[in-house]
Amino acid sequence: MIGSVRDHVQAAPDHSHVLLQYRGWHDTGMRWIRLNPDASYVGLLLPRLARAVDNLANVQVACADIVGMLEPGEIPNSLTTAAAALELSDRGHYGSWPLDLEGPLTASP
Repeated sequence: MIGSVRDHVQAAPDHSHVLLQYRGWHDTGMRWIRLNPDASYVGLLLPRLARAVDNLANVQVACADIVGMLEPGEIPNSLTTAAAALELSDRGHYGSWPLDLEGPLTASP
């Protein structure tokens, strides 16, 4: 799931729609859900820009946590989405589903 401080849907400062969507997926029993791609995959596409967030998968998220879990506005949503697609493709290919990654799976031996 993608969430950024620069939102294309709503301008609510608490980003409650992101929280509700994440909780909805999490609470339905999805076996793996993550808000934003692993920072290592964002770094593949944006090595010199702002540091991406690096949230663990499958965590419970509280209202007070959501803003700190969003990608910064300097990172375009299109690149965050591309990084998420790369990560999910690698995870599916390698069958690797830990809560966090040390680096991109494509860079692993």
